[in-house]
Order: sequence, then structure tokens, then C-alpha cells
Amino acid sequence: MYLLLRRLQSWRAEMRARGAFSSAELAELEDHLLEEAGRLAEAGRSDDGAFLEALRRLGTDDELVEQFRLSRAGMPAPLGAWAGWAVAA
Repeated sequence: MYLLLRRLQSWRAEMRARGAFSSAELAELEDHLLEEAGRLAEAGRSDDGAFLEALRRLGTDDELVEQFRLSRAGMPAPLGAWAGWAVAA
């Protein structure tokens, strides 16, 4: 559990340092991250493995910045990297 808290603090500090998110947006991202990590842990992943997978699913820092930029502009956020492939198929 200690490692998980350290990872969360580190992630939060990195995201805050980017300056791309308001406090409310950062809290929302953290909630999504912890909810997903909790689901993965309940499914049998270790706390650390669940957190790392939840981070991967949440998206890269750059993807998150872009999604929030689009949502602030009133545009729908992309569905993920695979969305273009699904539309093209």
C-alpha cells in the first residue's frame, strides 16, 4: 500500500507540474484512476499492478491534456487511439 500511495503522490505532482489541469480536473482524473485501480485489484491484480494498468488505461499525460483541451473548447473528446481504426473499418 505504501508503494501505491507513493506512486499516486508522484503522479499527482507530475500532473500538477504540467499546469494543464485545474484542481477540480486533477481531482476528477485521480478519482477515475483510483476507481479503475480498485476494480483491477478486486479482479486479482496486485495494488501496484492495478495502479500501473489503470494509469495505462487512463492515457498518457499528453493524451489527457488534449482530451481536456477539447472538452474545454466544447468538442467531444476522442474515444481512444483505436477510434479512428474502428471508423475506418
